[in-house]
Amino acid sequence: MAGVEDLVVEVVGVVVGVMFQQLYLSIKEARDQTKKFCPALAKLQDTITLIAPKIEELDRMNQQHHDNFSEDEIRVFIKLLEKGKELVITCLKIPRWNKIKKRKYAKRLAELDSSLCRLLNVEFQAEQSVHIKKMFSDMEKINKKLDCMNLHTS
Repeated sequence: MAGVEDLVVEVVGVVVGVMFQQLYLSIKEARDQTKKFCPALAKLQDTITLIAPKIEELDRMNQQHHDNFSEDEIRVFIKLLEKGKELVITCLKIPRWNKIKKRKYAKRLAELDSSLCRLLNVEFQAEQSVHIKKMFSDMEKINKKLDCMNLHTS
């Protein structure tokens, strides 16, 4: 059964990585093609660049320790990445003269940026806290067993 778990963890890491890369490339393409959303796209690109190492680290830790984030969290993150890619592509199609849509989509880009930051800074860190507490609890159990073993051998 461990082989299946390893495969699932690896597949999830690949899916998140691919979605993350697609969003990054969409942002880069949009910045190259248009100046309409330059500040919002630049901020989003900076956020993506800053959180990329965290995502890689989380994926690496998940693969090493099999401490998977819940399917719901991963699904939310993948959905957010998909929405982000679609949003960036939509921004490319907005005519330069349409100021109302530009404002509306600039706001959506800012909301996407905030959502990515929130997901990583709040939700993933909360999940990590749960894992750390579980680890401490497991360590306490091991220490108690070792103490009992030491008492019996002394």
